[in-house]
Amino acid sequence: MAAKELGGRPADESLRQSGGGDGAAGSALPPRPSRLRRLRGWHLLAAALGLVGVLLVAWYGVTTRAADQVQVRWAQPDPTCSGTTIGDPEDMGAGRSRRLRPILAAEGMACTITVEVTNRSSYGIRLDHAVAPFGGPGTGSVVVVDPQSYERQPGRAADDALDATLPVRDEVPPGEQRSFSVRLVFNPAGCSQGTVWSAGWPVVTFSVLGRDVTRAAASTLAVKHTGETPGCALVE
Repeated sequence: MAAKELGGRPADESLRQSGGGDGAAGSALPPRPSRLRRLRGWHLLAAALGLVGVLLVAWYGVTTRAADQVQVRWAQPDPTCSGTTIGDPEDMGAGRSRRLRPILAAEGMACTITVEVTNRSSYGIRLDHAVAPFGGPGTGSVVVVDPQSYERQPGRAADDALDATLPVRDEVPPGEQRSFSVRLVFNPAGCSQGTVWSAGWPVVTFSVLGRDVTRAAASTLAVKHTGETPGCALVE
């Protein structure tokens, strides 16, 4: 038997149009477009941050491997000196098997150390500066870096600095080597007795792929002094 019409329409069609049954009235409303855009934006941001993190880790790994292949050392085992000589080998102390030949500090002396930087990596590096520990104008050592041999950098080396900071501006392509010299002179204002030494001398700062790296030389500076200086009188 056919369904009765309501208002000239079949009864089942009227029910569908009025929202009866299990149709649209029972379904959830779709998300608003603005909410979808916000969710999509957060997903894109998270993906971008994740990509940046991956790139940073990769960059750090590449620069670390490159820096590990940069060697800093003296060109010769001993400094080249005038006005003094290099002493006999001495022990560095208990528990150390290495023996060093110290500079015999004397008034009027001058010694030159040639430092070589060898780049065995696949990337070019840029040398920036070198720090000579206890070689500055304010040190108590009887041997310092010649103040006339380098131009002090503003903000890096004050008159009372214990270390000397030497600008070293140079590019070292892959597989090549560059060198610079450090001149040492006698410091009458200093006061040191016996043999003193400083390992990893000097310390060179360079950059590779935008990352600054500090590398101590695979060499040790040793100085021996047994006399009196005007600086010792000031200490007393």
